[in-house]
Amino acid sequence: MVRVTLDRGVSDGVRLDGSEVVLRNNVAYADLELISSMETEMALAFVRTTPLADSLRFVGPEWDGDGRLEVLGNLHIPIKQPQGEEDIAQLQLDINVRMFDASLQMPDLRLSIADLEGDLRYRYPNWLRSSRVSGTLFGNNVFIDADSDAEEMVLRFAGRATHEDVLAVLDMEDPGVVSGSADFLASLHVGADPDQVTRLEVVSDLKGMALDLPADLRKPADVARPVDVAVQFLEERQIVSFRHGAAQGWLHLAEGPERGAVGFGQPPPVLDGRADYLLLTGEIEGFALEEVVPDEERGVRGRVHAAQAERPSRGPDRSRRVLHRRRRARRRHHC
Repeated sequence: MVRVTLDRGVSDGVRLDGSEVVLRNNVAYADLELISSMETEMALAFVRTTPLADSLRFVGPEWDGDGRLEVLGNLHIPIKQPQGEEDIAQLQLDINVRMFDASLQMPDLRLSIADLEGDLRYRYPNWLRSSRVSGTLFGNNVFIDADSDAEEMVLRFAGRATHEDVLAVLDMEDPGVVSGSADFLASLHVGADPDQVTRLEVVSDLKGMALDLPADLRKPADVARPVDVAVQFLEERQIVSFRHGAAQGWLHLAEGPERGAVGFGQPPPVLDGRADYLLLTGEIEGFALEEVVPDEERGVRGRVHAAQAERPSRGPDRSRRVLHRRRRARRRHHC
C-alpha cells in the first residue's frame, strides 16, 4: 500500500488541497479522498471525458459554465487487473458538489441558468440528490431539486417564464395569441438504462398569461387553467404532447414541425408516419376553422387538414363547428 497526502496542489486547473491518495493491491486500484476546488467549465469537461458521461447523459457536448465549485468526496479508481484475479471492483464515486455563484449554458436546450448556489450529491452511476439549489432562469428565481431511484434520475425546476421565453426555448415564431408570464414546474427524467428515452414534463396553471384564442379556448391573464406538456427526446426527433382545457394533442419536431394532431373534447388521432400536416378533430363551442388557421399574409407556415360541418345554433350568440373529416385547408398554420 502506498499513501500520498497532498497538502496543496493544482492539477489541470483543479485545486487539490488536503486530498489523499492510497494505492492498494500492488497498484491495482487507487482510493482518493478528494478535497478540491474547480471551475464549472472544468467539471463539465471531467464529466464528458470519464465514465460519468454514460450516466449523466443529459450533459450535452456544448454545455459550458462559469463560477467556482467545491468538490468533496471519495473515489475508488481501478487501475489494472491483478494477476490471477478475474475481476476487480468497478469505479466508485461519491461526491458532494457545492456551487458558488455558478452559471450553466445549455445551447442544445436553449437555456441558461445563472447565480447557482447550493449543494448537489452524486454517487456513481445513477444516484443523485439535491435540495433547493437556487439560481436565475429567464431573469427570475428558479429552484432546483434532484432525486433518483433504480429506474431514473430526475431534475425538478420551479420558476417563472414569459411567453417570449417559452417561444425562444421552442424556437418558434410568435403566433400573437399569448401574452404575459406564469409560474411553472418542470422535471427532466433521465433513465438509468441508456435505451430509456429522456423526457421533459412541464405543468403550469398559466395564471398571469392571457390566451387570445376563439371561444372556450380564450383565457384572461387572471384566470388559472392548467396545462401540461411532455417532450420525449429521440435521436431522430422530439415528440411533444400536451393537454389544455378541452384540447389535447401531439407534435413531431425535427428540424421543424413534421406532423401532429389536436383533438377538441376527444383524444387526438394517430397519423401515418408519412403525414406532413396538422390534423384537427372534435368539437368546441364557438369554433370556426378560419379563426384559428391564419392566412399566408401573416407569414405562418405548414398545412392543416380538417373539415367543417355547421350544427344548429344553441343560442343567439353560440354556434358549434364540428371537425370530423379531413380536408386540405387552403390556408396555412404554423405548428
